[in-house]
Amino acid sequence: MDSEESTKGNRENSPNFLILIHPNDNVAVTSMPLSKGVPLTAVGKELTLLDDVEIGSRIAIMDIPAGDPIIQYGEPLGLSVGIQAGQAITPERIERIEPRYVLPDDFTPQEPIRVETNPPTFMGIRRPDGSVGTRNWILVVPGVGCCVHEAEQIVVQAKERIFSPDKYPHVDGIVALAHIEGCAFCEASAQRSTQVLANCIAHPNVAGAVWVELGCERIHPDAVLERLAPNVRSTKPIRTVKVQNGGSEAAILAGVNYVAEMLPYADNVRRSEVPVSELILGLECGGSDGLSGITANPALGVASDRLVRFGGASLITEMSEFSGVELAFAQRAVSREVAEQIMAAFRAHKELAASAGLTFEYNTSPGNKAGGLFNIAVKSHGAIAKSGTAPVSGLLQYEERIGNRRGLYLLVCGANDLIATPALVASGTQVVCFTTGRGTAIGHPFAPVIKIASNTPLFNRMRCDMDIDAGLIATGKESIQDVGKRIFQEILAVASGKRTAAEHHGRREFALWTIGPTL
Repeated sequence: MDSEESTKGNRENSPNFLILIHPNDNVAVTSMPLSKGVPLTAVGKELTLLDDVEIGSRIAIMDIPAGDPIIQYGEPLGLSVGIQAGQAITPERIERIEPRYVLPDDFTPQEPIRVETNPPTFMGIRRPDGSVGTRNWILVVPGVGCCVHEAEQIVVQAKERIFSPDKYPHVDGIVALAHIEGCAFCEASAQRSTQVLANCIAHPNVAGAVWVELGCERIHPDAVLERLAPNVRSTKPIRTVKVQNGGSEAAILAGVNYVAEMLPYADNVRRSEVPVSELILGLECGGSDGLSGITANPALGVASDRLVRFGGASLITEMSEFSGVELAFAQRAVSREVAEQIMAAFRAHKELAASAGLTFEYNTSPGNKAGGLFNIAVKSHGAIAKSGTAPVSGLLQYEERIGNRRGLYLLVCGANDLIATPALVASGTQVVCFTTGRGTAIGHPFAPVIKIASNTPLFNRMRCDMDIDAGLIATGKESIQDVGKRIFQEILAVASGKRTAAEHHGRREFALWTIGPTL
């Protein structure tokens, strides 16, 4: 027997390989891989495992007759087609329950959270317009995918010729906001993309920006500038180069010269102590597994609740990953008006999926299912845990900035990680916490992304890509509260300048969420 098989055998003899989330559940979660035939004990009952399973798999701890609900988190996740105690819950053994999209008549608004005094602080960058950043980047923004090359060459040549960390120690760097949009889409999509790119330029993590215009695209630089607040336009250096005026080489040279002008200004900033109420946190997950909703996500929810209690803000998104928990989330709203807005947004997103012949079940990836997330309902019950227990203060549309609003907000956006993470940042988040169970290593061009592993094997396997191991919850070495406190402290450290794993690797993923077909 090799060492891996031996280790697996030792784990199977451990008394802690099943996790029961709620006392009313009829399924439990495996904290490690297990082989068919292993004896199990759950809620004082003995049973035998009837399938080979991976870490994070759901196992029936009692017989669940056909038509009866499969219950986890104390909530029904679907209907059984006839499952024996000891069998794994798989997509073939469950029927979907359609969620409700209507608030009950007896809806009771949640009391807004009482903000605590004497909040913790972090070392942030106070901008002239009063906003606070956690990073200090010069941004190069192509107006259309046709001039991404010029934007990227401006960055490359500026780094080769004029920028070095030693010469400009207070500048994080120069980065291109590469995307493929800008033409051949509907007017609504053009307007929305224009606003999002303007939001990126206005972001407090950005010291200045060079806009690279091709000359014939739908997204025009004047429209971008019009969307910037006057105090941003007057205090942040923003320059434009046009490729069709003199060709690629001239545009690249002009862009490099503009960057050279901005660097001394950008390097003049200094960090100062600011209250954590200035912080806006993005809550994101990707490559989730069966432990994500038990370890990493609820621990992140603890950190988010703590931030909100101290007067900060958290944004959660990925609309399809609320399937089955839409009503539970809306019932946390601070007013019926907010709750109705949330339910209307979920209905609209369902209709958007249906218009393309899809349901939210298409959200669950093969990796999700292999990791124990057998349908979108179980995935959503775990995903919502990132939001903690705070009251929901409001709803933001995809292109909308949070501004000075605080509390927990839902941001309307799809669930593609390369779209949702940039959406959170464009709406104002200065730091993103990203949980993963299968292993997703993406970052962002100008905002730090903290990676939280749901299980220790992943943390060890992708150590260079992960920042925090939440798998210690599954092994009983730490509690959800313990890991939540560690995440909160890591947020403060990263907001103060500590580099994340994604930053060390230069991860710069970015994409826009467009409407309708490419024409």
